[in-house]
Amino acid sequence: PEMIGEGARQPHNAVLTGDDNGNLFVLYSGNFDGTGIYFVHSSDAGMTWSAPTAMFFIYQVGRFAYSLDLHLQKGQLHAVWAVYQGGSGETLYYARIETESMTWSNPITLAERERDGESGRVQFISITEADNELIVLYTACEPCERRMRRSTDGGNSWTHPVEPFQPSRGDYLWLDFARDSNGILHVIYGDRALNLSLWHSQWREGRWLGRRPIVPLS
Repeated sequence: PEMIGEGARQPHNAVLTGDDNGNLFVLYSGNFDGTGIYFVHSSDAGMTWSAPTAMFFIYQVGRFAYSLDLHLQKGQLHAVWAVYQGGSGETLYYARIETESMTWSNPITLAERERDGESGRVQFISITEADNELIVLYTACEPCERRMRRSTDGGNSWTHPVEPFQPSRGDYLWLDFARDSNGILHVIYGDRALNLSLWHSQWREGRWLGRRPIVPLS
């Protein structure tokens, strides 16, 4: 292992993505020059790396960035993250970077505690794409439910939050996406509510199909 970013902070959180041309991109939560999110990249498949640069600073004591995720789409790198205080995510942000210029856009707030019906935590965030749309899924509490926002213009504007899976009450954790050989997008996610199960769904014709348990309900 080689160190590629100095000043990572607890709780440790980093995400990695790349393309077919040997470009790799990493975001991590750190405090090298102040608490926030730092960005490093490699153009030679990880042989050499850039110096860390600050992408987002948090100017509030006791808060930190967590639940980071990245998605690369047509030369643009899209990022989502939350600012936490203690164990609770308070604000969900989105920003993007043109991979040629390496210039980040100003962050956009996608969800915020005590706003837009978010009465509690905002956490467990994931971003992907389907049918040329960006899709952000996250958990909002209380009560806990899965929510989704979509963008058809590369992240400039976003739909209002909706519940993509019905019903979706429960303390849901991170999701994982995969695209099969037919190009169909799949998602799995777990919950730690009363059912304690693992769920599967797939994206068809602009929506997620009804979820099904992979692990039998307890």
